[in-house]
Amino acid sequence: MENKIVINVTSPSNEKAYVDEYKKRNPRAKVPNDGLDVSIVKLLNGTKGVALLPEKFNRSRDENPHRGQDFISLEELRKSMK
Repeated sequence: MENKIVINVTSPSNEKAYVDEYKKRNPRAKVPNDGLDVSIVKLLNGTKGVALLPEKFNRSRDENPHRGQDFISLEELRKSMK
């Protein structure tokens, strides 16, 4: 898990499955009231994944790049869900 520059994207239909798997792999995602939300994002190179983003960016339609914490790609999460 690394911090990366990410862009907030529209959530896929199976977002809950990805978020649940992300929370299993990242204990920081379970901390309440820390100001961070689990978000579906993409890297500047187009790789989609999940990262922790500040609430104000996750809950808006902001398409500017931001620092996402603890990025895990959707491909990696898909492998561990099987």
